[in-house]
Amino acid sequence: MIVNEFLARNKGNYLSKNDKGFIEFKNISNKTIRLSDYCISNDESLPFKVNLPNVVLNPNEICAFNLGNELGLNFDSKSGKIILSKNGKIVNTVEYDNLPNGNSYKYNNGSYYYSIDLSFNNENNAEGVKAFQDSFSNDGKLIFWIK
Repeated sequence: MIVNEFLARNKGNYLSKNDKGFIEFKNISNKTIRLSDYCISNDESLPFKVNLPNVVLNPNEICAFNLGNELGLNFDSKSGKIILSKNGKIVNTVEYDNLPNGNSYKYNNGSYYYSIDLSFNNENNAEGVKAFQDSFSNDGKLIFWIK
């Protein structure tokens, strides 16, 4: 499993109840995984800070959460690390630096890049951006989808 897309500095292009960003996970394995087997952190000294919710992801499925109120965890708005661990071992670390306001940090083809075009809970490509733009609504409730 990887951190698939992340938005920490929200200039208003993603609306949520707390005006924070989001984090999205993707199962890149060929096996079903349970998110509750994983922890996430923004602190290297506490890599197992927050357990993820009990959600099952099938291969290639994506799951997204609002930052702050959904996970109880916030990330530095410009620079920092996202640490994903399983069973006491770090499985994915994403380092970001000088994250522009309103840009997400996305994974595609083995690397991460900044993008103003959000693809929340969709694949990180042009079709995913369009699907997000076509389907986004803000009802003030928990934003949680599985694709």
